[in-house]
Amino acid sequence: MDRPPDSDYYEDSRTQPEQFSQGDIFEFPIAPIEGIARLASVSSDVTMAALVEELGADATDWETTRATSASPEDLARPTFPRLVSSPLAAPVLSMLITRTDSMRLPGSDQYGHNFMTLCPLVHVAELLRLGNLTSGLLERARRDDDLSNVMYLPSHPEIPESAVFLHSPVTIERDLLRASRRIAQLQAPAVRQLQGQLIRLYTGEWPSDDQGYRAPMD
Repeated sequence: MDRPPDSDYYEDSRTQPEQFSQGDIFEFPIAPIEGIARLASVSSDVTMAALVEELGADATDWETTRATSASPEDLARPTFPRLVSSPLAAPVLSMLITRTDSMRLPGSDQYGHNFMTLCPLVHVAELLRLGNLTSGLLERARRDDDLSNVMYLPSHPEIPESAVFLHSPVTIERDLLRASRRIAQLQAPAVRQLQGQLIRLYTGEWPSDDQGYRAPMD
């Protein structure tokens, strides 16, 4: 599967630029992502035990802060911490990999659910510095985008030459993504490349050349 030319990766404009589409790239403001989920079906002693396990000595301080700042309604519900870690320092560039037609309701510009999955971008220069990428592998990526578990991205005015870590996805709520800055959208050939890389990630094989692809609906 040949890689598209660099000029076919990034969009200059979209008919529906306000809508999220597969392949959109965001500047994520925080890393790691920390979220608190309130689960009414889980008792307080269980959730406090989970806090201690996750946060250690900091759990007592966290619970004290919550007791002085949370509303009575929040205090009535038990809490459970969900910590999604990232090895990267903020801000993190991330690519939206959820299929466009999975995000949106059929025949509508409305979203069908609140959850979207992203994968981090890591700069090629950083991978070379760390020794995770050799000059030979970089030339292979530039030529064929044929490295396992990652997708090669050429440079963009706001994105250095990068690799998308497809094997490190994070699923978040849409509102958190909406609060992030989108810095680029992919053209249809680059979206097809992303779809092919995702098929390869989960099946171990490139899709056949005659297999159809779905570019963003807009």
